Amino acid sequence: MKLLQEKQPKRIVLLSSLAEKCGRVKLENSVRSIMPQLQSSLPDMPLVYMSHQTVNNAANIVEDLKEGTLYVVENLNFRPDEHSYVEAWVEPEDPNKAKEEEKKEQPPPVDLKKMSAAEKKKYEEEQKKIAEELLAKTT
Repeated sequence: MKLLQEKQPKRIVLLSSLAEKCGRVKLENSVRSIMPQLQSSLPDMPLVYMSHQTVNNAANIVEDLKEGTLYVVENLNFRPDEHSYVEAWVEPEDPNKAKEEEKKEQPPPVDLKKMSAAEKKKYEEEQKKIAEELLAKTT
C-alpha cells in the first residue's frame, strides 16, 4: 500500500478475499475489522468502506470516487457468485406483453354485413384456404 501511495495514484480500490469461501456474511471476516489497522499504517490517506450494494448500484462509479482516497470493498467471499456459477440475469417476462402479442396475432373481427358481395366471396375463399392449411398441418 505504501508503494502504491508513493506512485501517487488518483484512487486506490482495495478488493479482498478474507478467510473461507462461504458466500454469506460473517462479521468476523468483514474488511471492517482490518480498517483500523489500515488507517494506522496509512495515517495520511482517508479510508472509505464500500459495500457490495454500493459498487453494484453505482453507475460510472470511478467518476464518483474522490482522488487521494483508499476505497475498501467488502470481502468478496461474501458474494454468492464469487466461487460458483450463477446464471446470467434475465429480465422476467411481462405478462401483459404476452397478452398484447396474442391480440396482435388475431385479425380484427370481420362484419360480413358491411362487405360487398365480391369482398364476402374473397373472404370466404381465404377462410377456406386457411382451414385447409390447418387441416393439412394437423394430419
